[in-house]
Amino acid sequence: MEFNEEQLPVKYLGLPITARLLASDCNTRVDKTIARSRSWAANLSFAGRLQLILNQFSLVFRFCSTFLVPVSIIKKRERVLKNFLWGGLREDTKIGKIKWEQVCKPLKEGGLGIRSLRIWNRALLLKQVWELLLDSWAWRQILKLRNIALDNIIYEVGRGDKFYLWHDPWFFDTSMHALYGHNVIRNASMRGNELIEVMVSEGQCKWPSIFVR
Repeated sequence: MEFNEEQLPVKYLGLPITARLLASDCNTRVDKTIARSRSWAANLSFAGRLQLILNQFSLVFRFCSTFLVPVSIIKKRERVLKNFLWGGLREDTKIGKIKWEQVCKPLKEGGLGIRSLRIWNRALLLKQVWELLLDSWAWRQILKLRNIALDNIIYEVGRGDKFYLWHDPWFFDTSMHALYGHNVIRNASMRGNELIEVMVSEGQCKWPSIFVR
C-alpha cells in the first residue's frame, strides 16, 4: 500500500494533526460558522436563532475535546454567534441587549443556556485529565511507552530558538548539562536558561571559549 508523504499540519478524521495548534489551523472552522450564520440569518425568529446556536456546540465537540482553542479564535467565533443571535451578520455588528456573560449562564440563573466556548473547552479537556488520573491503570500503561517514545524523538535544532542549550537532549540524544555538569555553565559565564540560538551567528555555531581547545 502506498502512502503520500505530507507535512504537518494534516487532518485525520477531521482533526488537524500538528505539533502546535495555531489560530490559522482553526480559521476554517470560523469561516464555516460565518457561512452558516449567513445562510440562517433570514426569516428566523429569535427562538430559532437561539436553538441553532445551541446545536452548534455538538458540531465542535470533538475538536474542543482535543485541543485548547486559541483565545483569538474563541473571540471570533463568539462574536459571530453573538451577532447572529441578535439578528445580524458578521459585517453588521449588533449591540447585544444583554451582556454575553449573562447570556452564557444557565436558564435557572437567568441566562439563555449558551455555553461559554472558553469555559466549555477547558472543562472538556479537564474531564479527560480527570479520567486519566482516576484510571491509574491506563496512566501506567501510557508511562510504559515513555522510553520507547523518547528513543524515537529526533531533535532538529534549526535556528536554535526552540531548544535550551544546556538542558534539552539535542546533542547526540543527551544534554550538555548531563555531559558536563552544572559547573561548566558557570565557567561559561551563563545562567543555564539560554537557548541554542545564542550560540549561532551567521549560520555558524560559536561555542563558549571553555569548549574551544
